[in-house]
Amino acid sequence: MSTLALSSLAFSASLRGGAASGVLDTKSKTNLSESNVGIPETTCPSRGGCSCDCSWASPASCKTDDGSCCFACCCSGPGPAPSPAPGGDVVGIFPESGGWKCLDLPGGDTTNGNKLWLWDCNGNQNQQWVFAPGSWKIAYGANRNKCIDVPGGNYKNGNQLEIWDCNGHDNQVWGYDSTMHTIFLAKSQADASKCIDLTGGSVSNGNSFEVWDCNGHANQKFVFNGPSPGPSPPGPSPPAPGGATYCPNPASDFAADYGSPQWSSSGWTIHGAGRASSKASFNLAGGFMEFDMELSGAHGGVNNNVYVTFPSVVGHYCDSGGTGGCAELDFAENNGNCESATTFHTDPSGGDKDGTQYTGAIGKSVHVRAEWDQGGDTLSVTVNGNHYSGKGMGDQLKQHGAVLYSSQWTGWVPGNCGGDGNLGASSFSVSNLKIQGTVVQGPEPKRCGGESQVDNKKTLVV
Repeated sequence: MSTLALSSLAFSASLRGGAASGVLDTKSKTNLSESNVGIPETTCPSRGGCSCDCSWASPASCKTDDGSCCFACCCSGPGPAPSPAPGGDVVGIFPESGGWKCLDLPGGDTTNGNKLWLWDCNGNQNQQWVFAPGSWKIAYGANRNKCIDVPGGNYKNGNQLEIWDCNGHDNQVWGYDSTMHTIFLAKSQADASKCIDLTGGSVSNGNSFEVWDCNGHANQKFVFNGPSPGPSPPGPSPPAPGGATYCPNPASDFAADYGSPQWSSSGWTIHGAGRASSKASFNLAGGFMEFDMELSGAHGGVNNNVYVTFPSVVGHYCDSGGTGGCAELDFAENNGNCESATTFHTDPSGGDKDGTQYTGAIGKSVHVRAEWDQGGDTLSVTVNGNHYSGKGMGDQLKQHGAVLYSSQWTGWVPGNCGGDGNLGASSFSVSNLKIQGTVVQGPEPKRCGGESQVDNKKTLVV
């Protein structure tokens, strides 16, 4: 909320006359005055229309409705105008039913999972939000990497809203209906039928905000102090399921961790020891990764591979092997061009060294597709004609995103194919890489059919 410095405003009792500027009319939801604070009167259309000075209004003086136009004007909305919004895009979110209450992050604690509640408007940062037109998200003003989230993507009526890392998941895609004054989940159903709801309509401190079937009742109507998000429908379409589709330019979208990977237009070639990694991490829920591997130069006894892990910071390597520290999903670890292993190491701390492994014969050309369900909890991997499935690590995708790695090394290979194990003489190539997902950390890579987008740091922030 735009510094709602209510404590600095004079709420002394006085005759009801003019209104401070910027009062939001709860019928039209338009800003009745763009004047500076201090100009005394604003026309209020409620109850036949009037000009009101709302300096008398306070929680105490608004307890009893005397039926006047000025009571409706001064007591049913957010009250006297606060000072200008910091940054120009921060808003306070108020139940239309009034009561001098605000959507509040308890204690300003941005720990993932902290539940949102209603509290007396106080002007603190924990009541400041960013809900910009076309953004399709509600970010926390003091840390715009944090967003209002429906826990677990569970749209069951009564699920209480929380704060979580912004990630672009469907359960963070919000729109505003400027006709109904409702905040709805744009991708909750085919008809976007879930709304933010003030539990039971109570304006008592500590009451929760939940997701509920949109019903048009007063406990689902909200107004804004500061720049309104404006109507979402019509407007730009929300992100497609699974996020954007990327065809990375490896020369700019990948890094050489060690060795000398040679970049091509859609992949890379690694001679000898080396490793390539994506500069971004991805939430792949509802999305996929797909690529081809050319193994004619690969030697038996040498491991060539493509896999993902979930580092908390991109560039800080972790795995379920010797380095440890995070889960690892191996799409294809190949013994030369003879046999391939797909392995699910699902301990988030990296303790699952053996994992759940599936193996199958391959040849010199391999096509791999790794596809996640909508929640990200199940991963299906196809290596040529072989199909495997296991845990998709949906929580890790949401919190950190998956970084794509590809390397060549010796020390372990699947199967027993013979070969000389000559790492220095072995080579393989990856090509036709395509990724569908949402960037969680790092710069957005080149989209299929388009150029690279603006650099994103921890999801596309406003």
